[in-house]
Amino acid sequence: MQNKLWFLHGNLQTPKVWTQFKDTFTNLLDSGNRRRFELEMVNLWEQVADGFLPWAEQFCKEVSGKQVHPDQSQWIIGYSLGGRLALHAIVQEPCLWTGAIIVGADPGLTDEQEKMKRLRVDQEWGQRFLKKPWNDLTREWDNQPVFAGRPNSAPRDENDFNRNQVARIFDKFSSGRQQNLIPVLSRLSSPPIIYISGGEDSKCCEIGCRLEKACPTITHAIIPSAAHRVPWENPILFSQIVQDFINSV
Repeated sequence: MQNKLWFLHGNLQTPKVWTQFKDTFTNLLDSGNRRRFELEMVNLWEQVADGFLPWAEQFCKEVSGKQVHPDQSQWIIGYSLGGRLALHAIVQEPCLWTGAIIVGADPGLTDEQEKMKRLRVDQEWGQRFLKKPWNDLTREWDNQPVFAGRPNSAPRDENDFNRNQVARIFDKFSSGRQQNLIPVLSRLSSPPIIYISGGEDSKCCEIGCRLEKACPTITHAIIPSAAHRVPWENPILFSQIVQDFINSV
């Protein structure tokens, strides 16, 4: 059986962040020649959809269109913003996916006032990225508590970004515009999903526990020596957990 693994990066990232895993994932996932995987790095900055639901519909059509034969399995890995988008793709077409790896992603806020506050904050970030010095902004971004003081080690070159698109992503894909997906996820019988959080990311650890309790298809794994940027802060254990999950499915 042929398998395809789709990678979705986070905000202020590009597909290049996954490059360091390319050989690792291929080697791990081909272990024992049981399966062969094709890796597909999605560039979220090239997307033109105007929100979560249009994006999910458009992306699932793309995935289906590239499915060369009916028994090809589709897997998805999404980090942070990419994880939120991956959850929408799963809800959009659960039968399309063989399995999913979601890393540090919020399934959605429930309080309307909190959503409005989050949207205002994200819109302010977006406007600042239109005009303020890049290095100052990324330094401030990295100082947020969710990163637990850990430096960014993933590639992030200003020349790889269009500032207008950055501002647009902050607005259109703010968690303030996102519906709470837990009620829908709790009713799914497939695909199997593993939610991964860093041990130093208390918010996502709490989310993972909540998802595992509410959703029968979701299991939660906590990776030590990592905060929000789990794959790049503990890549060996992250890769091993992904391999074990895929082999279990």
